[in-house]
Amino acid sequence: MTAPQIHPSAVCETNDIGAGVVIGSHASIEKGARIGNGVVIKNGVHIYSGMVVEDGVHIGPNASFASERLPFNGAPTDKPIILREGCVIGANATLCPGITIGARAIIDAGAVVTQSGQCTATSRETG
Repeated sequence: MTAPQIHPSAVCETNDIGAGVVIGSHASIEKGARIGNGVVIKNGVHIYSGMVVEDGVHIGPNASFASERLPFNGAPTDKPIILREGCVIGANATLCPGITIGARAIIDAGAVVTQSGQCTATSRETG
């Protein structure tokens, strides 16, 4: 596989990044995040420290990953978000802290995910 392709406006602080990764404009990857091989991270996505993104995951533009359940109390969660191999996160989807998305699962654009899913079905939960 090839070296990661990181857009000049993206920030990638982690050293734990696989081969063939593509990171779009204005995306950011914090130190301590783990990114597998062949992952696509589109524009405007922020990957927090502790998140695990396994091989072949596709994250659509502006998908959001919450790092804390109650953002106003300033208490970060110790439950990372895990994206299993080959799953797809649609544009503008939001995942709450501690969520695990199963292998090859598809989360629709705009979905709000509040519970982990191990199935490979499409989530159409919206708020």
